Amino acid sequence: MKKFILLLLSLVDILFAGSFKDSRDGKVYKTVKIGNQIWMAQNLNYDMNESVCYDYKEQNCRKYGRLYTWSASKFACPKGWHLPDATEWMELFENVGGSDIAGKMLKSKKIWEDDRKGIDAYGFSALPAGQAMTRGFWGLGIWGSFWTSSTYKVDDDPNVYICTANFFQDSAQKCSYTREDYYGHSVRCIKDY
Repeated sequence: MKKFILLLLSLVDILFAGSFKDSRDGKVYKTVKIGNQIWMAQNLNYDMNESVCYDYKEQNCRKYGRLYTWSASKFACPKGWHLPDATEWMELFENVGGSDIAGKMLKSKKIWEDDRKGIDAYGFSALPAGQAMTRGFWGLGIWGSFWTSSTYKVDDDPNVYICTANFFQDSAQKCSYTREDYYGHSVRCIKDY
């Protein structure tokens, strides 16, 4: 029975996989259809202002994609694609069984350290690219966070909070609010519809 389930999961990857070429730099990205959404199945690696490779090493960009500030992330996706909002991330998580298991279902089978690996049942391959901070980098191999286009404002608070989608062990969080818009997080683009 276990072999049958693994075979079925592999067929899901094959049936819903695709690719597209970014006309800006010629890079080809894998894509995956989950529910009614078409997502990039790789972290964006488009070199632009306010983006950086983890530890400033090009090999990290090739493996994990670039880390973008929030202002850069809003313009990073190629034409026909966009930075997803928190609702689109939630729809993704619901399509794979809910937030409690979305991490396990969407994270890559490799690269994550220790017991953090996923089963990548849908070919989404969420990566632990870490984050760029004011005093360096943190979380490579253990942390995956992605910018959303969603913001949140509390009535009496002058600050605007930005929502990030985060991957933990088996779970995923559609919205963790931050004010650090200058931090670097990964970007996954979703196809316009």
